[in-house]
Parts: sequence; C-alpha cells; structure tokens
Amino acid sequence: MLNISEYPFVYQDEDYIYLYKHQPITDSRLELLTKGTISFTKPDKFNDPFDCVYAVDESYHYSAEEIQKKFLEHFKEKISIEEALNLSKKMIEKESQAINDLTYFSDINSLIGICCLNHNPLNILMWSHYADFHKGFLTEFKFRKIDLLNSSLNYLNFLPIPVSYMDEMPVIDRETRLDPKNKIIEIYTSKAAEWSYEKEFRVIKTNINDPIQVLPYRDLICSVIGGLKISPKDEEKLQKICSKNKIPYFRTSRVSNSFGLTVPNHHQLDVEKSKKLHQ
Repeated sequence: MLNISEYPFVYQDEDYIYLYKHQPITDSRLELLTKGTISFTKPDKFNDPFDCVYAVDESYHYSAEEIQKKFLEHFKEKISIEEALNLSKKMIEKESQAINDLTYFSDINSLIGICCLNHNPLNILMWSHYADFHKGFLTEFKFRKIDLLNSSLNYLNFLPIPVSYMDEMPVIDRETRLDPKNKIIEIYTSKAAEWSYEKEFRVIKTNINDPIQVLPYRDLICSVIGGLKISPKDEEKLQKICSKNKIPYFRTSRVSNSFGLTVPNHHQLDVEKSKKLHQ
C-alpha cells in the first residue's frame, strides 16, 4: 500500500498538493461547485469488475475445528470431526464458486462508498472516459501538505489515499478474517496494473446510508476547467456558477501539433508556458 508521503506528486507547490476530478456536466455534478456535494460510489457501480475484489488463501475458509467450535458456541451442539469436515468441504465449494463469479463480494462492498480523484488532469483518456468525451469539466482540489502528512482532523472526513497498481490481487487469509481492519485500506486502494494511467486517489467511507456527502468545498476547490469540446451553452452555465462562487474558471485547449492538452494561464497546467520557461 502506497503512503501519501511517498507519492511522486507532479502538481504541487510549497504548501499544497493538487488532485482532480473529471466529470460530465449534469445538474447533480454541478452541485459540487454550489453546495459541496459529491457522490461516494458503491464498488459494484465501477467499470472494472475486478475492482475491490481480492484473492483468498486456503486458510481463509473455516476449518473443521472452527466449525465444531461454532456449533458448540451457537447451537450448544457437539458434532463429530467427520461431520465438521464434510460441512467445511461444502462451505469451501460454495464460497469458492461465489468468489470466482464475484457474487461473494456484493454484500461486503455494499457497505463501502468511494469517491475517486486523480493526479492526471491532462490525460486525454481521463477526459474521454470520465468527462463526457471532453464535453464535461474538471475540478481542481488543493490539499494542504502539512495537514495531509500529519493526518490532521481537517481531512478526517475527506482523506485521499493513493491507489496502488498491481499485477496480483491482495490476498486475504485466516489472520485477515480474524482481524480485517488492517487489510481494508489495501483491498480498496488496489487495482490492476492496466489502470495505472489514471493515477487515482480514493476517499473511502464505510457504512454510509446516503451516497451524496458534503465536503468543505470552499477550502478545497481552487479552480474549474472546461473540456476541449464543451458546448457554448454548458460553458456559459459553468462560467456563471464559477463567477457566483468565486472559483477561477479556465478552458482546455490543444497543445499545437500534438496529442497533448494544455490549460492557458493556469497556475499548474499551462503546458506551453511551462515549456517556454524551461527553454
């Protein structure tokens, strides 16, 4: 699991690190800018069926001895080791099938809500996949370094954790089953290596009834950026919201003769200005 203090931040300054969220323009998504509301998504809504899924070591399943003990504790009934072995075998077969077809994780993941941010604001795939094919918008968040690194109460309810991209799934075993707390963060911040281009961060909440949560947006949001193909109508709407809420607004454009994006006059994302400064 990657610690935030070890993350190779590109977009940062002396006091802050910057994270981003690509979104389509809808009334509910725009409420992030007016009310500070943001959605915490259930894992079963993610576009990757292997997300928030883990591998299971053989020791994870209940042994015959544990089944004997459970029967005695809960049913006041003593069963033979042969009966317990038979029950253990049936349970392992049932659990293994559910693990392989992913239904095993449904109940567990229904208790989790995840808000996804990223550290790759100019990636054209991020704009295509998450911001309505470049017709949406990007929200830039700033996080004070000293508060993040010291686990300040300022970020207690909105603490971003970097995702680790792996070739193998996290593995849980008997020790994890008996004490799952230490493994939860690893499970929900691990993804297949193919997704590494996203440079994702996650804010994780457990046992939330309402997926729409309120965050201290006036302290966190520092700019809004319209997509390359945003419609004039949507841009006018976005600009009005930003003006009313005193949020700086920018617009992406192409880097000349390349596949790249830039944000003219932006403090972090003006690629062409940065190139000139380093020539």
